[in-house]
Amino acid sequence: FREGGGRKVAIGVLAEGEQQQQQRVIDELVRQFRRQGYVLIKGLFDKQKIRAMAKAHAELLHKNLSTKKLTANRGSGRFYMPLPFLPPFADPDIYAEPTILAVVGRVLGDSPRMCQLASDTPRQGSEYQKIHRDTGALFPDMATEPPPYQLAVNFPLVDVKSHASGPLEIVAGTHTWTVAEGEAKVARGELKASPVWMDIGDV
Repeated sequence: FREGGGRKVAIGVLAEGEQQQQQRVIDELVRQFRRQGYVLIKGLFDKQKIRAMAKAHAELLHKNLSTKKLTANRGSGRFYMPLPFLPPFADPDIYAEPTILAVVGRVLGDSPRMCQLASDTPRQGSEYQKIHRDTGALFPDMATEPPPYQLAVNFPLVDVKSHASGPLEIVAGTHTWTVAEGEAKVARGELKASPVWMDIGDV
């Protein structure tokens, strides 16, 4: 349920000791994910690539808003926008980044599918989203939550160091709850989301 460290690992031709260290880092990232439902990896993406993506994104957002192709579809002042699978958005250094694939593979299995490439943009004055989970129950009749079956890989196009930048907010440890458990706790006001402060290049 969410509202609104790790370290970089370069995978290539590594000596045996480097491979072992790399595996230890991946193991720790997976442990963090299983414990809290998310993991923050600092400085994973090239900042220049993200800045180029941010420029193209701003141009596309402006175009879609000016032509009325896009409306506030996530609440007042909030815009969910599918992105074309073309450069600079479709970059294998982003969607096929080895550290991400290693963690995703450990969590979901060997054959994950990328189902969408999109942005969620709150503008100045936008409304806060209510605490929610991104997907419904995979098996609604089950009394327990199944293992993770879908992951979001989020990264900012700007530095997010204050609430003015619209940070992602997360309630850690809720990934093992059923929809009913989570919604009941939200209704009782028991959950408090915490912002995830990120710099360009973080994931």
